Amino acid sequence: AACGTPLAMVTLVDGDRQWFKATVGVGAVVETPRDVSFCAHTIQSDEMLVVPDLSRDPRFADNPFVAGALALRFYAAAPLVLPGGERVGTLCVLDRSPRVLTAEQSTTLRTLADIVTKPLLMRRDLMAQTLQIRTDSERAMASALDEMADLFDNAPCGYHSLDAEGRFARINNAGLRWLGCSRDELIGKLTMADFLTDDGRALFQSRFPVLMQQGRVDDLDYEIVSRIGERRRVLSSATVIRNAEGQAIATRTVSYDITAAKRAAEERLHAIALEVENRQLAEVNRVKGAFLTNMSHELRTPLNALIGYAHLLRAGTVPPDSPKFKHYLAQIGSSGRQLLGLIETVLNFAHVDSGLLALTCERVSLKSVLRQAIDAMWNESLDKGIYLTLETDPTLDEVVVDELRLNQMVSHFVSNAIKFSHEGGAVTVRAWAETGDSFRIEVEDSGVGIAEQDMPRLFLPFGQLSEGNTKVYPGAGLGLALTRRLAEAHGGSAGVHSRLGVGSVFWLVLPRVGKSGGR
Repeated sequence: AACGTPLAMVTLVDGDRQWFKATVGVGAVVETPRDVSFCAHTIQSDEMLVVPDLSRDPRFADNPFVAGALALRFYAAAPLVLPGGERVGTLCVLDRSPRVLTAEQSTTLRTLADIVTKPLLMRRDLMAQTLQIRTDSERAMASALDEMADLFDNAPCGYHSLDAEGRFARINNAGLRWLGCSRDELIGKLTMADFLTDDGRALFQSRFPVLMQQGRVDDLDYEIVSRIGERRRVLSSATVIRNAEGQAIATRTVSYDITAAKRAAEERLHAIALEVENRQLAEVNRVKGAFLTNMSHELRTPLNALIGYAHLLRAGTVPPDSPKFKHYLAQIGSSGRQLLGLIETVLNFAHVDSGLLALTCERVSLKSVLRQAIDAMWNESLDKGIYLTLETDPTLDEVVVDELRLNQMVSHFVSNAIKFSHEGGAVTVRAWAETGDSFRIEVEDSGVGIAEQDMPRLFLPFGQLSEGNTKVYPGAGLGLALTRRLAEAHGGSAGVHSRLGVGSVFWLVLPRVGKSGGR
């Protein structure tokens, strides 16, 4: 309209093609080969290109858009030039009749071209930022894997895997030192029996089939003999790795050097021996706890339950009509949900933390969403004898939210309330209209409460009020942090009121009508 032409477009040009990104009067055409593109000529310089009559210009007279049915005659374009001097496309106007531009129209076209480059720069910068985020994430993942490998290789205990035939498949540095040989000499060639005394071989030959069948053995006490004859007393526990068909394909064994403790226990000075043994066992337990906690505690607890109960059911030792059968199935489901919940929480937090969360807000029944979240926690509450109730404002019916994310937020609060409540306690979920534009959800418990000095740590990622050896409750420490991020992504907020020894009230305030889209 500014130049008085019926056709206008923004084009982007590369070595082979020309793309039409914003058009007026052009129809459904989205791209053309570069060799028939008018704009390929424009981007040869920083100046505007104006052709009053294309049919009289030898560069364009035989162009299919001039000589063909479209019969274009007039063309004027300003190149889209980025701050670095890159000419990436044009803003052009066209007509089927010859014409000329006034000085004012030429200025307007150039000004509009300068304006068009701004969103192109924004898009380029956004793509660069996205690439940087992806690169940083990949580096962080590689670093985490390196740390995990370092923890495995340099753990102060022996860790190894055997294949189904008992041959070594993997071993850490401590294990190699104990056996006195290299990985090349060991992996796929030698078995544990090659490093045992006669008694140890007999124990291995009797317990290895049991391990492969039952899936776990604990506290095996035996002596290993290295290639240079060094003897070491170890205490081992092992589990089985199974394939998708349930076949045992390998074992995982963690071993602790208890040589000194054994030697001390055999000495006649009972008082001194007992003290040394207790110190040794305390150190072993500390190392074992730290290792297992750092490696896989949060994941292995539900995973081991899944494996154990599934094995019992698969073995056929429990009839399907037995009450234990249903109990085992319930435990499998509970452990699976716990494991899935932990993994989903970590993945969801990573997704939210990256700034790439996209909400899908739809009109839903708030009471229905809250009821679903409570029902999902029903078995968990029954296990502790916790009474769950729901109170909703009858005037607050439908809201526009991301149903899945709202369910996640409420579920985190309810799960926390049950976890930190005393047996036989109560958890109440309430919802009411906060203002005309927002609503409030509260989850109240009468549990252990939170000390005032601990309140600032609650919604921090990986922040837990008990950690390491003092850790009482399981979890990755991401639930509350994720809930706050999800609330903020909706345009709302999350918080808590609490008194130590009395209980807590966790709350959400969200807009009644949320907006879909990314953060």
